[in-house]
Amino acid sequence: MSPFVRIAAAAVFGVSALSTARAEVERRPLQIDLVVKGVPANAAATSPIAGAGERNIALRVEDGRGAEAGAVIGQGVNDGTVVYPILAKNDVGKYVEEVTRNVLSGWGLKLGDGTDGSLLIRYTKFNVAHNNRAVGATYVGDVTIAYSLTNRAGRILASGSFSGNVDHYGRGRSAEACNEALSEALADALSKLSNDTNFRKVWSTSPAVTDAPPPGKAAKPAAAAPEKPAANVSSKSLESRLHKLDGLYKSGAISKDEYDKRRGEILSEI
Repeated sequence: MSPFVRIAAAAVFGVSALSTARAEVERRPLQIDLVVKGVPANAAATSPIAGAGERNIALRVEDGRGAEAGAVIGQGVNDGTVVYPILAKNDVGKYVEEVTRNVLSGWGLKLGDGTDGSLLIRYTKFNVAHNNRAVGATYVGDVTIAYSLTNRAGRILASGSFSGNVDHYGRGRSAEACNEALSEALADALSKLSNDTNFRKVWSTSPAVTDAPPPGKAAKPAAAAPEKPAANVSSKSLESRLHKLDGLYKSGAISKDEYDKRRGEILSEI
């Protein structure tokens, strides 16, 4: 083999090895720290909700993506082919909660201990796609949330689902670009929530119910007032009243003592 051929072969081998090494790097999972940097840039204030600052609503966040999602929050794509996963190093739920709290608080909504009710945010999609193309890299954030606003008795007063989507240009395999795309997609979904007519109406008019029991305690059904005995009561009427009394006792509306006392009163009319 001539020296020229050997040099050419070595050059080809070197380029091939370099390409293989680069491909291995590109296939490695991208692990990122989800970092909250204040209010997302696109979280422009919506029109104020009247009386919003007077309500004290507890915020709860749930992961609705499914157990298989785990730390996976996206994927790297080369010309339409998924090459590597994007993984979160820290708690996704805490990140979503902090961004949500920052955005809603920035709009004047008071989040506290839940004196007036609670807002549940359930994220069913939380994804960023890093697309590598010849013309450059883009990051697409895609977030879907479902919400329910309840009073302190636990009754749902408003609910709905909204999606947010943003595109970003950035350098390859950038944790910062992933964070920006995800936080702004979440802020986009939240801005649609804050403009929901039903959500605004309930929050504005206060979801509190004055006679509602504290959270976790159900209201005790009121016992029915005793019926006055009627003269010359028919056996059919007595049977109907006994049946009704049995139903009240079985439902827990009256105690055993009340049941025995009122049953005796009905039977005494025979």
